[in-house]
Amino acid sequence: MDISVCIATYNGQQFIKDQISSVLKQLSTNDEIIISDDDSNDSTLKVIESFNDRRIKIFKNNKPKGYTNNFINAIEKSSNELIFLCDQDDVWMNNKVDICRKYISEGYHMVISNAEVVDQDLNFLSDSYFSTRNTKFGFFSNLIRVGYLGCTLAFNKSILKGLYPFPENKKLIPHDLWIGMYSMLFYKVKWTNIPLIKYRRHSSNVSDGGFEVSKLSLINKFKLRFILILNLIYRKR
Repeated sequence: MDISVCIATYNGQQFIKDQISSVLKQLSTNDEIIISDDDSNDSTLKVIESFNDRRIKIFKNNKPKGYTNNFINAIEKSSNELIFLCDQDDVWMNNKVDICRKYISEGYHMVISNAEVVDQDLNFLSDSYFSTRNTKFGFFSNLIRVGYLGCTLAFNKSILKGLYPFPENKKLIPHDLWIGMYSMLFYKVKWTNIPLIKYRRHSSNVSDGGFEVSKLSLINKFKLRFILILNLIYRKR
C-alpha cells in the first residue's frame, strides 16, 4: 500500500528539515511527500529542495491562501492509496507508518493517533495529547469537544469521494475537522493511544492544536456545529 504524505508549508524553515527527515526514513521507493507551499518568503523551499529526493514533489498553492486550502491542494496532488496529513514542524515517531499501515490493512478507513507534546526544542512536555485534551473517542464526543489533531490523521484515499466539496466556511470548518468528523460518521475509524508523532508547540504554530475551538464565542461554537451537521446531513458515502 503506497503512501502519500501531504505537508502544507508556509515559512517553515526552522523545523521543516527535522520533519521531512523523520518521514523519509519510513518511506519506500513508490511513496511520496507532497509539499503544497503557500508562498513562503523564507528559506523553506530551499531546505526542502536540499534533500534532492525524487519522492518529494513541490507544488504552489493556487487556491485562496490559508492552511486549510493549502492542505486541500496537497491532498488533491496526491496519487497513492494511503494518505497521511503532516504538519511542517512536528517529528514522526519511527513506527508511525508501520502502525498506521497495519490498521488500514485490517479494514479501518482512518487511523487517529495520540501524540507526545514537546516544546520547540523537542523537550518533553506531555506523553499524551489525548490526556491534555481529555479526549473521548467517537463522533458525538468530538462533536461536543474536538479531541484529535489533524496532523495525526492517516486514511484510505477512498474516503475522499464524499468529502467534496469541502465546506465553504473554512475558518469554522477547517480541513482536519471536516475529514475527521466525516470519517467518524461514515467509515471505520481506529483510535490508538500510541503516540506516533512529537507534536511541537511553539510561538509560530499556524494552528493551536484544537484549542482554537474552545476559544470561540458561544455563538460561533453553536454556528460551527450547526454548519458541520448541515454539511454532514447532505453527504453520503
